[in-house]
Amino acid sequence: MNSFFKFRRINTYLTYTFALLLLIACHKTEIIENMSSAINGLQQYDKLILQDSAGLNCGTIASEDFLTQRLGIETYKLSAITDKIFLVHFHIIRKSDGTGGLTTSQVDQVLSNLQIGMEQASICIVEKGRSFINNSTFFSGNPDTNFGSIVSTSRQTNAINIYLLPTGATAFGKADGIPSNALVLAGSYVLTPVVAHEFGHCVGLFHTHRGTARIEPGGGPAQCPELVNGSNSSTCGDYVTDTPADPEQWSFTCAYVGTGTDANGQAYSPLTDNVMSYVPPVCLLNFTPLQTARMHTAIDNSSILQNAMSRITGPDVVCTNGTYNISNLPSGATVTWSTNGYLNISGSATGTTVNVVKVADGAGSVSAQITTSCGTSSVVKDNIEVGSSIVLGIENMIDLQDSPSGDRFTVLAGIGNYKYTGVLTIENLSDVPTTYSWSKISGSTGAPIIGWSAQGRTVTVYSKGVNRYLRLRCTATTSCGSFSKDYWFYTGFAP
Repeated sequence: MNSFFKFRRINTYLTYTFALLLLIACHKTEIIENMSSAINGLQQYDKLILQDSAGLNCGTIASEDFLTQRLGIETYKLSAITDKIFLVHFHIIRKSDGTGGLTTSQVDQVLSNLQIGMEQASICIVEKGRSFINNSTFFSGNPDTNFGSIVSTSRQTNAINIYLLPTGATAFGKADGIPSNALVLAGSYVLTPVVAHEFGHCVGLFHTHRGTARIEPGGGPAQCPELVNGSNSSTCGDYVTDTPADPEQWSFTCAYVGTGTDANGQAYSPLTDNVMSYVPPVCLLNFTPLQTARMHTAIDNSSILQNAMSRITGPDVVCTNGTYNISNLPSGATVTWSTNGYLNISGSATGTTVNVVKVADGAGSVSAQITTSCGTSSVVKDNIEVGSSIVLGIENMIDLQDSPSGDRFTVLAGIGNYKYTGVLTIENLSDVPTTYSWSKISGSTGAPIIGWSAQGRTVTVYSKGVNRYLRLRCTATTSCGSFSKDYWFYTGFAP
């Protein structure tokens, strides 16, 4: 972790802790008296309202889990975690006459809280810009009622849009879906780590108590209670196997106060500091490793999220040379390029664009070390095919016997009306996208006929007679060029 962020995070924790202790000291009797009613009040989850003696509540609704339902991804690998840079744009909501709204220092605090929260997940947050929305209805109205209109105003596609209502408004937090590129904060949540909670929704995370404490609004895939032993944790709860079952019962001091058990009679023991739980905002501190892996898996599979990132753009195949650049590069950022595999840099290795050349046929990758206000991140474009190598091999044969040279075949048996029928399927061993076409070069003429048909990589040869031959040419084509190879087929005798 960057030492600068370590210092800021410790300082932030100390500030929150001091404020919490001071509040408890001043209102100890009131807190104790209202603890029970506040916890019960958490069941009113249709809008996010901060309770005096318990945790937060969030209005984010997800109608599906696009990772499991659309892509069939049910496990999240730590190898998915790579440095990522997200740009955010702040929309400060003011009255129609341009008064009110957050101050510059308050918006800076929101940015700082988000940077601190997401830095642990290898996600760098950089401000793209900030602008004002002068609308008294938004400013003074119910943020839940106005949510759809708010997130439709001046929304940008190349950033995560953070809409900020005044701190005096009703406490509110909501992301516009999972995944999404917009969220709204209002009231007492604005200057707290709730911003990381809502950002977590934007990049693919559910609540840790989802399906266990209640069925959340919006439906979505199987909302079922997660068991304490974790046996169903990949299909129930938040679908993340290293977040324990969470029945969502918290005290104002972030302690778990529940006494219930799961279907097996085991007592719950949820995390008391998880960003995606409903602990009080002061305790929204950490993501688990697999929550981080799920976030990165969601980002890698969502064009909405990728559009809000700094990323390398350029060809997936380099025949002889290619050019790559950084899209959505933050203002003031510096870039240093490097390559791996069968690619070399041609010219300058710094700047927003780099030129690369082929060293040999194979594979390669291009990396950019991007230095921004939150440190240096390494962004990689890998699995680049290099060169035009086409190596044709045999994938499958049916009723054919090949010669030592691998391009001459004896047709062994027949089916239907033909005495001899053989099938050959070939492949490009270089494993690059390839198209195939076939043509006849020469062959026996007259009766009995010898014929052929082809579809893609597969050719079928058939004949009613013995001592017939056919010479066919397969042309394999990639984005870098073509290669042709001839194959001979004989009926009734070995070539």
